[in-house]
Amino acid sequence: MTKPFSPIIIISMKNEKTVEKVKRPNKKVLLKEIADMSGKSLRELDSLGRSNIATIAWVKELLS
Repeated sequence: MTKPFSPIIIISMKNEKTVEKVKRPNKKVLLKEIADMSGKSLRELDSLGRSNIATIAWVKELLS
């Protein structure tokens, strides 16, 4: 007597990497927060808006 055929189940797993992206705030958000902290209007912060995100974050850090 032979054994009954048993199907072999193969589960393939993808090699997935779960990388959580850290969202950095954009310029508009940072400028709005600086405007709220400093009492300045967004119009007064136009020239700051031309700088890079690192500089805007640095100014925000100085105000806090």
